[in-house]
Amino acid sequence: MVSAALYDCLEFGISSPRLLTRLTAAIAQQLQVDWVCLRVDLSPSQSLTETWPTNLADVNLVLPQEFHPDICTYTDLRHTPYHALMAQGLEAIATVPLPAQQAQGYLWLGCQSQTLPQINTLEALRPPLQLALGILAQQNRIVNCQQYQQAQREIQQLIDEIQDTPKLFQAASTQLQTIFGVEQGGILLLKSANPLRQRQEPDPTDTLELKSSWSELPTQWSLQDCELCQVAWQKAPLVWAIADTTTHPWQSPLLGSPVRSLLFAPLMGGQLSPQHSQPVLGFVILAQRSPRPWLPEEIQTMASIAHQLGRTMIHHQALRQVQSLVEERTSQLKWSLEVQAKLSQQMRHQIQQLRHLNRLKDDFLSTVSHELNTPLATMKLAIKMLKQPGRSPEKQRTYLNILDQELNRESKLIHDLLQLQQAEASEFALKPQRLALGPALSELVQKFQDRWTPLKQLQFHLRFKPKALSTKLQFETDPEQFLNAMSELLTNAGKYATPKSNVTLSVEYLGRSPARIQIRLCNDGAAIHTEEQSQIFDKFRRGTGATAQAIPGTGLGLALVKTIVEHLEGSITVSSDPNPHRNDYRTCFLLDFPQAIAGF
Repeated sequence: MVSAALYDCLEFGISSPRLLTRLTAAIAQQLQVDWVCLRVDLSPSQSLTETWPTNLADVNLVLPQEFHPDICTYTDLRHTPYHALMAQGLEAIATVPLPAQQAQGYLWLGCQSQTLPQINTLEALRPPLQLALGILAQQNRIVNCQQYQQAQREIQQLIDEIQDTPKLFQAASTQLQTIFGVEQGGILLLKSANPLRQRQEPDPTDTLELKSSWSELPTQWSLQDCELCQVAWQKAPLVWAIADTTTHPWQSPLLGSPVRSLLFAPLMGGQLSPQHSQPVLGFVILAQRSPRPWLPEEIQTMASIAHQLGRTMIHHQALRQVQSLVEERTSQLKWSLEVQAKLSQQMRHQIQQLRHLNRLKDDFLSTVSHELNTPLATMKLAIKMLKQPGRSPEKQRTYLNILDQELNRESKLIHDLLQLQQAEASEFALKPQRLALGPALSELVQKFQDRWTPLKQLQFHLRFKPKALSTKLQFETDPEQFLNAMSELLTNAGKYATPKSNVTLSVEYLGRSPARIQIRLCNDGAAIHTEEQSQIFDKFRRGTGATAQAIPGTGLGLALVKTIVEHLEGSITVSSDPNPHRNDYRTCFLLDFPQAIAGF
């Protein structure tokens, strides 16, 4: 009955903690005992323990030094290793050893009275529990295999990511300490004058160099001074694992720190030929301060990882040799390549300049031809209409006005071209004199107000900050050139402004040292995109907004404005930001002049 209940607890795929919990609860229920503790030793370093009820889980149970298969019962706990359980109300204890093929365990049963289950009843517990131990051992073996496979993948990932060999060794040592749960780890590199000789006696010149953070040890020592290393060197390519170093009087610098367990995995140089053994490049070492039996899976995993690192060392050495050869060849050809690169760069630069000049020429011819021919065509049509007999005086005045407008447009284009040519040829002659800024700008703004109010119903505003400057501020400048620049900006503001919007011209005197005058002209209209803002001051360059709306112009106005402002020792910038709750942009041109040419 009891064994049947335990067999019912065994399910395929059940986790180890859940299986132990179900087993302890079933034993307590079937045998009517007050306390159950089940311990399973899956390996010398890994155990699982489950207690029922859980409030007695912290009781420290002393294991016998040697495993005895006999069932023992204790009805008086006073002089036994279980006397501490008396404080928990237990008076009798039974121990059931559980030997199994791949693991071993112990079952403890406790009663608050001196009545324990019969021996034959306890014997009936063994078969299902031994089967459970086999299941747990197999599950543990699968988990360990998965962990060791993951360890090899992690080391391979380090190899793929880190190309510097010392950094790789440092990272691999740290990773291996974590994977195998040891206190110390490192890589010993063998420095030998003749690494291909037969492994019989170490050469006096052979040395070992430690690559790790093992602070208690020297970083380098002779192979002859380390018996442990000599044995590991002779056993290679096999992994040598020592469960307890105190079983033999070894002499080694590795024992200078409190080390009781060691594992040597040799780094091999590969098979050269059937007649020559593989050279030993060094060792991967794992160390622990307490004795540790090394599992076959651990030894096999370390052999595979050492093989990975050994191949990587050879690969890095070959790569360094190839890189050295490439660098040598490269240095021999470097001077010729540099000359060719300079010639190619100069040629590309000249080609780019020629293309740029050719593009400017085409743009210039296209724009100027269009801007010259358009007024001429209009004037030609107006003259033709004037020649027709019978025209009324009103019609004649209309066509004469058209002739006058187109003539002024033609004259302005030619004037702008000449001014730009003079400025670029440094023939721009300034005629400085004092200009009363308030009246001059007021007259200019009124002129544009009269011009644009009938066409687009624009409102022009002139503001001074502080307001008293409107009658006092004087500007040492070339009045004609300055007002020409402002006229061009106001013309642009009128052309590109949204109908029935405001155009604001603000003048601000900044009295800080050094003092400056800032003139800001803002209008609401089409956007000037960020990538275009650095280009609109170039000749024949116009924004996409002007082209999309078919607004007439040559692209010379802003180029002329910038030239004039810079000759007047000032600067000009532009910004264009979206207006909140509207579909247009606020575009502002900011002119900044030094205080040296301003006064009251």
